[in-house]
Amino acid sequence: MDQHRRQDLIVRDHMIVKPPHSTGPTPWHQDEAYWEEDKIYQELSVWFALQETTEQMGCMQFIPGSHHGKVNRHHSWKNDPNIIALEVDANSMDELQAIACPLPAGGATVHSARTLHYTPPATEPTSRDAP
Repeated sequence: MDQHRRQDLIVRDHMIVKPPHSTGPTPWHQDEAYWEEDKIYQELSVWFALQETTEQMGCMQFIPGSHHGKVNRHHSWKNDPNIIALEVDANSMDELQAIACPLPAGGATVHSARTLHYTPPATEPTSRDAP
């Protein structure tokens, strides 16, 4: 392999299952807030819907254009340092700009590491994890 060729790596992957009437949302955040500040990232996140996913089932929501900005201040979700999840500081975004993104089965969204995104709790009895 040419030593000057850049080697791309998949750093991580994960799967989220959201049962009906789940315990709560995934808070508003930017993925890059979890990572080391002294590195430059070229990352995209892809959500593949394994089944139709409606707003009532907790589909993802995004703040359009937020990927052009900086990484906002975040804190531990619910200000609990024992929770691994991060939440963006409320005064650094306008939730009224959010756009819900329901998907058909097999549909997908793609967003950058700086895109503000969130999923609300699932409020209808259909599970988001199985057809």
